[in-house]
Amino acid sequence: MTLEDRARLSFYQELSPINAAHGVMLVRHSESGALFVKKTLSHYQPAIFETLKAHPLPGMPRILEAVEDEGRLIVIESYISGRTLQEELDGGTVFSQARTLEIGGALCAILQSLHALGIIHRDIKPSNVMLTEEGAVKLLDMDAAKIHRPEEARDTRLIGTKGYAAPEQYGFGSSGPATDIYALGVLMNVLFTGAFPGEKMPEDSLLRAMIERCTRLEPAGRYASAAELLQAIRAIQGRPLTHPQKAVPAGPAPGEQPGSAASHAPGNTSSLLPPGFRSGNPKNMLLASLWYIVMIGVLITGAKDTIPLADKIIMLGFTLVAFLGAPLIFYNYRNIWDRTGISKKPPVRRRGACAMVYGLLLLAAGTLAALLRAILR
Repeated sequence: MTLEDRARLSFYQELSPINAAHGVMLVRHSESGALFVKKTLSHYQPAIFETLKAHPLPGMPRILEAVEDEGRLIVIESYISGRTLQEELDGGTVFSQARTLEIGGALCAILQSLHALGIIHRDIKPSNVMLTEEGAVKLLDMDAAKIHRPEEARDTRLIGTKGYAAPEQYGFGSSGPATDIYALGVLMNVLFTGAFPGEKMPEDSLLRAMIERCTRLEPAGRYASAAELLQAIRAIQGRPLTHPQKAVPAGPAPGEQPGSAASHAPGNTSSLLPPGFRSGNPKNMLLASLWYIVMIGVLITGAKDTIPLADKIIMLGFTLVAFLGAPLIFYNYRNIWDRTGISKKPPVRRRGACAMVYGLLLLAAGTLAALLRAILR
């Protein structure tokens, strides 16, 4: 910190803690008397705050100072008066579909500008979104933000809030614009239903399909940008509410996540394809093809063995269960994850849950085969 930096910061007098545990203080400028927020960060990317200082964005606090001092970053930003969405939820506020879409649309507009600067927020949640007294929507807290680098295979720092963080924030990829799309989809679901998508979803089919697309596991299956999601929001806002059974779900996106509601829409022929082929993902299709080829090879080899017909039938059934069970579960065929509760688990636990379900399926098939063999003999 230079003497000039120290002199500028000295004008901001601390008044009271806003969040003492995270080093957030309410301060007052000694000359103007205006209120500001002072943050002391130990994990940060200076380029983010320098960029936002040079390019203030509507809908976000303005960064006035960002000074490094002995491994910390001292940030002075404008003070915004209002209540966070978390405070509204805790106070019993019930958000209508119209208000939920209005808030979602406002956040999309903010994210368009933020992503255009190459910055990903990575922590969109109710406590980081504020409603001013006039009802304007403000996006707060850039502490978890990062510069988007498409060439990165994974995030170097795993960070995020449970329930709102996308799978790539747990080490399964690199955060990008789709990461914020995921969190925004979860946020809209929580505002409207009071629950996470894996627990409860809107009855209106268009809104439900939009949130499902936002929260797909594969980033490529989500909306490509905040602008595209904003278009989807405006499309819902521009039509009267429809009966859930009569509404037409949003069409599938490239790389659509298997098991989503859109992939099972009437007239969607991809829902008739076997597991591994419905997403259109070349990698999934290649792996599925190799798996099915091995399965057919095992069946052909077993059919040639000189064993009793009853044993062949039992072996056929066990082989089909053993080989088809894996893609049925791991590719979320016919939305099996929601039906078994796997979709509610974090990504790491989800893989373990899939393996456990598959193991139980094999155990049940083996037990049934042994019983049938005993009975037939």
